[in-house]
Amino acid sequence: MLTALGHVTGKYALGELSIPLVSSFRFLGMAAVLAFFWRPYTLSHLRQAMQSREALALLVVVEVPLVPLAMFLMITATKPGPVSLVATIVSTRPVFILLDGTVLSLPRLRVLNESLDARALLIKTASVAMIIGGSVS
Repeated sequence: MLTALGHVTGKYALGELSIPLVSSFRFLGMAAVLAFFWRPYTLSHLRQAMQSREALALLVVVEVPLVPLAMFLMITATKPGPVSLVATIVSTRPVFILLDGTVLSLPRLRVLNESLDARALLIKTASVAMIIGGSVS
């Protein structure tokens, strides 16, 4: 519900404000929500995770450039198009997370060390199907 509210209010805001300004407001809003859930031990967990080269590389390569770019492109697509179409396309994100997580957990790479047995993959695939089914319907 909150995601839908964000899409709709973003569409209305784009009628009056520029894409970079709406993107900035969205990032600030997300930061405020994340700050609300911040716990004192979170910083120590982050430091501990950054001791791993793989985790640091993933953070620098994915979280720093790609997440803001994806958010900016989503907002850019919302301006000329219908919110329902953009939201539906954005809701396919779990498919790519499943694929990336599976590839990064392959025995050859073992970056994420996720379980790849048949039962775990079946549960993950069913979960992604339910997420997308709920978003599309």
